[in-house]
Amino acid sequence: YHVVLECGPYTFRSKTSSGNFRLEKIYWNEKFTFRLTEQEVETAGFLKLKIMSQGGYLSDDEFVGETLIFLKGITAEGSYRGTVELKPSAFNVVAEDDRRYRGEVTLGLRFIA
Repeated sequence: YHVVLECGPYTFRSKTSSGNFRLEKIYWNEKFTFRLTEQEVETAGFLKLKIMSQGGYLSDDEFVGETLIFLKGITAEGSYRGTVELKPSAFNVVAEDDRRYRGEVTLGLRFIA
């Protein structure tokens, strides 16, 4: 599994996960930096994490689920205070139709103005 992160005009791909796939305990421990202009901060309403399953030989990766982290409150407070940090918290992962719960992903954020 890997994660595709999208925020404003930027897209990053995580490394392939580690952990016990049979027990569905999958781990990533990576840091990503999004360097956004003031205008991009104002227009980037959310951070999207798409969890993908590795495709087989010569096949595309398969979508597992996604989560959206809304950033308006975080960026507003960070702009006022200079920095704000969200301690690692669990976010629900849902299928594309937003109806099927697929699990949780734990994520921490730091915004530096």
